[in-house]
Amino acid sequence: MLFKNRELQSCYDFDQEVPDEKANLLSLAKEIYEMTDILCKYYSANEIIELYYPDLYDHKVYMDFHNVENYTWNRSVNEIQQLLYRKKINGKFQNQFSINKALDNFHVEEPKHKQEYKAYLQILYFFYFLHYFIYPKVNIFSMFNEENMSYLDSYDHSSYSSFIMYNLQSNQELLSDFCEECDYLDETMKNIDLKLRKFISSDEVCIYLSDLISEADAFVDKNKIDEDAKLTLMDYFHYYSMYTYCHDLLLNLNAYKNTLDDFKLIVFPPAHWQNLYLNLQTLDDFIMSDELYAFCKHTYRKVEVRDKIKFRDSNAVAFLKQFIYYDIDYLNENKNEEEGQFLKIIDGEVKIYALQAAVLIMLYYNLTFLKKLKLKRGKKEKEQPLRSALSISYGSSPSALEYRFFICLAHVLYEQVTHPDDLDRARRSIYLEIYSMLVYCGAYQHVTFDEIVGYFYYINKYL
Repeated sequence: MLFKNRELQSCYDFDQEVPDEKANLLSLAKEIYEMTDILCKYYSANEIIELYYPDLYDHKVYMDFHNVENYTWNRSVNEIQQLLYRKKINGKFQNQFSINKALDNFHVEEPKHKQEYKAYLQILYFFYFLHYFIYPKVNIFSMFNEENMSYLDSYDHSSYSSFIMYNLQSNQELLSDFCEECDYLDETMKNIDLKLRKFISSDEVCIYLSDLISEADAFVDKNKIDEDAKLTLMDYFHYYSMYTYCHDLLLNLNAYKNTLDDFKLIVFPPAHWQNLYLNLQTLDDFIMSDELYAFCKHTYRKVEVRDKIKFRDSNAVAFLKQFIYYDIDYLNENKNEEEGQFLKIIDGEVKIYALQAAVLIMLYYNLTFLKKLKLKRGKKEKEQPLRSALSISYGSSPSALEYRFFICLAHVLYEQVTHPDDLDRARRSIYLEIYSMLVYCGAYQHVTFDEIVGYFYYINKYL
């Protein structure tokens, strides 16, 4: 459903079925003409029309009536039809704009089969309203044109791409096919990650991987066309989002890969922590202990009760608990798993290793308070304090960039705490993440599932 208002529901919405008698361009143009007339009445009555799905940041999206051009309201059925679709002449698109021409830049072509053609009509319908009514001041087609796509811009474009993805995902069959693709790629990437572990930690390996990525890119067949127009479109925008995610993460990993090199362990963890696993009931007692306060705050001074209360109520402890909740959700959703990011199921009970809990708290304190580290994002490398990015009110998922970045540094710090005389061992975990992001960036420069499968095939074969 595109609009929240049920009066504006259409058979051309992604979650609906297009009847055979309406599976043609003329019927689609008539539907848009009638819908435009209804919208005009709402606009004249100064009513607001909310879209069904929000954007990436869960902000509501509304029809931007005030920026809709006057002639958009007055188009005839024939004019709408021409804007939706113009036939090719001698195999080439006409010079005039049409949505089918613009969609070609997203690798979405007119399908030959009837059922896929119905889905194609739904795409034309969606992008007509997206282009002329929802974001009339933004040229979505130019913004996401493959030639213009860059992770440097995508941070600013993410709210638009997420809105498109949310609407496509309203089709359950499509969502199921998309998830199957993602599961396949996830398994492939896990195998590649295992192979990357054989490399030592060095910048020379990055150069080698860059050369291999170039070879894989040349190997990929970029001429395959998928008949499933909606799945092709969903892949296109998903890979674009993954492209920016991997690049921004790689940017920050390279910028801060040595940020913990100067770390000095002042207060060593007590010996009994090495075999101590905490259940969620004993965690609060652990947080209020003198030993944890001294370890995280790098101090031997006497700890007052008020200090421990302030520590218990700190952002660092709140962040640890939020991470634990995420891990519990993961374990609840994956019943066969016995281990999350930091939690383990031991004798049927969820527990966290005491030293890992302590390292997470200490790292948060170290990065946000002592170093005041800032994450870089997008073309202008907009800087956002890590503290606000990791805020539990920020609404990020555990897979968000700031969390993955933090987890990577948590592994580095854990190695430094457990092996304080082996800095290379600590660096290894961050270099492995850099290697992975290099390979993933190469993958998500491609815009179709078949292209990425071909890319990973080559990488897997010669890695």
